[in-house]
Amino acid sequence: MDYYVYALVDPINKIPFYIGKGRKDRCYSHLKGRSNYNDDKLNYIKNIRSLGFEPVVYKIFENLTNEDSLSIEKILIDYYKTYLTNMEYLVPDRTGSKLSENHKKILREKNLGKNLTEEHKKKIGISNQHIPNYDIEKSYKDESSKRNEGSKNPNSKKVLCNGILFGCMKDAYTFYKVSKQTFKKRYDFEIIANL
Repeated sequence: MDYYVYALVDPINKIPFYIGKGRKDRCYSHLKGRSNYNDDKLNYIKNIRSLGFEPVVYKIFENLTNEDSLSIEKILIDYYKTYLTNMEYLVPDRTGSKLSENHKKILREKNLGKNLTEEHKKKIGISNQHIPNYDIEKSYKDESSKRNEGSKNPNSKKVLCNGILFGCMKDAYTFYKVSKQTFKKRYDFEIIANL
């Protein structure tokens, strides 16, 4: 129960322009000024800053389960949709579970008529299989203490992910063959201080 629902609010007119759900410091990540998908939100933030203000972050509901936060987020998006920069909203299936038939139908209708390359179709097929992109039988050998002796960062922290203790985050995302950003988004991990 560590999820929450938050709003990014325009400090000038006091109206929310983005509703989201998250945990930890997710609500503040929008203020860093980069986004892979929502240019409207970024432009809104830039406009506020160009006037000498800063967007206000409000945590509306806290201590929620993932399912509750998704439900409340949907209700608030429906209520404020006239003002929001949120992308077109689909039924919440962002829980890591397999897609419901209803969600598949919505996605199918949304993408109907789009021409996809063979490479894109292959990637979609792989992602829909829910198969990890790493070798489950592969074992991890921690060589971080040896590496850290001459390293620029001898204070790197150990990372625990899927029951495997890695010497540092780089070892973890290299092991899973993903980028650092993808690792942080996709995997549940815990950073452990080297005592």
